[in-house]
Amino acid sequence: MSILIEELKIRAHRLHQQLLKTDPDTLERVRKICLRKRWEMAPIWQHKHCLNLVSASCGFNDWSHARSILSGKAEHYDDMGDFWYGASATGFTNHWFVHYEEAKRYLISDAASYLIPFRKQFVVVTAAFIQALGLTEDAKVWASIDRDLCQAYGVSIWLALAQQRLLAWRFETA
Repeated sequence: MSILIEELKIRAHRLHQQLLKTDPDTLERVRKICLRKRWEMAPIWQHKHCLNLVSASCGFNDWSHARSILSGKAEHYDDMGDFWYGASATGFTNHWFVHYEEAKRYLISDAASYLIPFRKQFVVVTAAFIQALGLTEDAKVWASIDRDLCQAYGVSIWLALAQQRLLAWRFETA
């Protein structure tokens, strides 16, 4: 899982460089993230600030949260953040569940659906949603995890899909 964490570190380094150059577009995106998260704008940007900003832009609460989830050390029912949902996947009608067991039953009843985590909830989505996230639609990949990203947390297929998701996710403010 360290490849995912390393990717966030690289993004944080790039962000730090842009902030040190006072790039106006970057500063505006950072200002929006800080406003949304209720964080103070740092008077002097440090790498630790950028780790939090990049993590927040990828759907996590902060760097600590991202590191916990992406390292595979979180518990099954921990807050998984918005990583598998995000701003790029708006406009879809999905089926939301508070309890994993209910979501799993629905997933089993609909062979064309996929189960993803959202914070402490569970969402059953369509193939179009998976495509909007930038994830493969390869039936063999999804069949190997029973189309269930919650159940697959921490295994190699989950890692591969998380890499796809992270590569598709730009530095966003939403």
